[in-house]
Amino acid sequence: MNLGAAACDYAHRVYGLHHGIHITFVASAMIAASDEVGKEEAEGSIDGEKAVAAKDFTKDSQSQAGQHVHWHLFRCIDGEGDASAKNMCDLSGQGIEEPEFSDVLWRPLAEVFFSVPVVDRPAYLALQHWLEPQLRQYAAAVASVDLGGCWMRSALACKGVVELLVAHGYTHEMAEKRHFQPCGQFWEKAATPGEWQVTFFKQDGFLSRRTVLYPLGEWLQPFRCGSLFGGGTGGVAKRYTAWLLDPDVDSDDRDRNEALPMQLTHCTVSFTPLGREEVRRYLQNGRLILRRKFWPSAEDAATFTCEQTFVSIKQCEC
Repeated sequence: MNLGAAACDYAHRVYGLHHGIHITFVASAMIAASDEVGKEEAEGSIDGEKAVAAKDFTKDSQSQAGQHVHWHLFRCIDGEGDASAKNMCDLSGQGIEEPEFSDVLWRPLAEVFFSVPVVDRPAYLALQHWLEPQLRQYAAAVASVDLGGCWMRSALACKGVVELLVAHGYTHEMAEKRHFQPCGQFWEKAATPGEWQVTFFKQDGFLSRRTVLYPLGEWLQPFRCGSLFGGGTGGVAKRYTAWLLDPDVDSDDRDRNEALPMQLTHCTVSFTPLGREEVRRYLQNGRLILRRKFWPSAEDAATFTCEQTFVSIKQCEC
């Protein structure tokens, strides 16, 4: 078993994390560090990004300190888990071994560095230096994704929209009517890198209905009666936005960043009175694809999915 596979196995046994569902393997390295010998798992939020780094101290007689550390870098690909590690981790030990930890959370690497014993700090400092080019590369990949411009939904190219609207409380007749109504969006970059502001058009396809800023991290959005969030009532939805690698997206080879194991998606998870909903947006063959998943709050309710396709339009009145 190679180092990456071994790290994936350890992440599953100890944290219940599934490779390809919760996390994806990115890279590994063996770096000289402290004399401390042992094995542990370190999780951290690195410069606002979620990543998991597994470290395994191993003896190396040729190193000056006598020890090397194997670091294995993963990226979180689960929207709810990116919002909170507790949402995706299972610390029970998977029935194979005794649980090693009682709690889990995302923490900035700088906080982790100052909370570990002094003897372990060289290993985390080495990790930080190793991660710097990885983080720059990821930030550059996020900045290179251009969702900007006017997009109009192509109803005939969409899948599962009516069923999802019915799951939100619409009658079948109203859901079909809404599905075929004109729907447009205007995307423009916000001041903070990676953040976008979106203007949604009214049913005529042009007049502005509302504008929403999608900040990275957790945020709140009020909603009115009739919204997808609350059915017949208004309120406030807790939302979370991040850029995630997505194993389910077939990318356009011309736009693919070969340095990344899979395509980036703009992901927003919403926690509403009706249930949890996740929307992922990405570019494919010159179109903006919106993939939505809805988990109703009712116990044992089925999960609903839909895919909407938006085509670029060069001119629109916003």
